[in-house]
Amino acid sequence: MPAFLSRGYHVRSDVPAHVAASGHPDVIVTPALGPDGEIARIVADQLLTSGWRHGDSVILGAAGTSDPIARADLHTTATL
Repeated sequence: MPAFLSRGYHVRSDVPAHVAASGHPDVIVTPALGPDGEIARIVADQLLTSGWRHGDSVILGAAGTSDPIARADLHTTATL
């Protein structure tokens, strides 16, 4: 089951088209999980658990995209 954190091409176009083409009637494509403040809080909790300290840098990695909506979601997630 794929889960996506932003509303890029796969969420809006690719995955729904493949599901529709499959003909499986019981498949539901849900919205992306983020960006969401709760996910950011979960990540922050995990950072603290793993030893993060105030002043430590955190790098947010994401797959490259030309999709402006996905890039906006990435910026929002980084800001959160």
